[in-house]
Amino acid sequence: MADDANEQAARFVEKHSPPVVDAWQKWSEAFALAKKTNRRVWVRISQRYCGPCFQLNNGLDDHRTMLEKEFVLLKIDDVRDKNGVEVATVITGGKPYGVPFFAFYDADQNMLIDSHGPTGNIGSISGYEGKRHFRKMLQKVKQTLSDEEIERIVGSVED
Repeated sequence: MADDANEQAARFVEKHSPPVVDAWQKWSEAFALAKKTNRRVWVRISQRYCGPCFQLNNGLDDHRTMLEKEFVLLKIDDVRDKNGVEVATVITGGKPYGVPFFAFYDADQNMLIDSHGPTGNIGSISGYEGKRHFRKMLQKVKQTLSDEEIERIVGSVED
């Protein structure tokens, strides 16, 4: 084993790691875009190796074109993003949360509703109550989404 193996490994990891992004910068850019385009902001707290987070992201990708007409989609990784924990604390009000956790805001950074429903965080959106709260969230924040589009989105969520 080389004497500098630890240093070589650390340099390799540093060289090949994805760049760290600043959660506050992403936050500012998302709200500036929302103001400019008259959209809401859908903020998600998620993590890279979180199965439910991955499932939610895939579901959003299936409806990305429709959703981006209504929302600026902002994803905060509370583990990897610089200042991710601070931004997550703002989103959750400092309360304990599981991931994914999400909230909808107006362009002036006023929270309209979050994923904490009657039975707790519905972040992974499953079951009757989870889907019911998700539908309620979309109904509350919609500007251009039709009821049919909301039903298509909610209906595509798999338990």
